Amino acid sequence: MLSKQDIARYLVWLGADPSLKGFNYTIDAIMIKQETYGMPWMEMYEKIGEMHGKGTYSVERAIRFFLRNIIARGDKEHVDDAFGNLTRASMKNSRLISRLYICIKSTYERGSTDGNGEIGGNVG
Repeated sequence: MLSKQDIARYLVWLGADPSLKGFNYTIDAIMIKQETYGMPWMEMYEKIGEMHGKGTYSVERAIRFFLRNIIARGDKEHVDDAFGNLTRASMKNSRLISRLYICIKSTYERGSTDGNGEIGGNVG
C-alpha cells in the first residue's frame, strides 16, 4: 500500500509545487482511491473537504489547478511518462488522479526506487 510520503515524493519528482493547496488534497485523493477504488468522485471531494474543513467545490478546484500546474510547469519528460498524450478529454481530474495512482503504484511495486525510496529509472 502506498504511503502519503510515497505519493508526495512522486508528485515532487513530477515537478509539483508542494505549497499549493491541491498538493495535499491530491495526496488524499490518491490515498482514498487506493482504499475505495469505486468511490464516486464528488463523494471523494466531499470526504477530503471534511478532512480539511473546506467545501467540495473548493477541493475540486484546488486539485484541478494543482494538476494543471504540474502539466504546465512540471518536468516535461516525467509528466509525459506519467500522463501520456494529454487531450482535452483526458484533462479531467478523475482521469489524471487515476493515472497518477496507477503510475505511482507501479513505480513502487516494481522497485523503480533506490534504497531510500527515491524515484529513479523509467517510472512511466
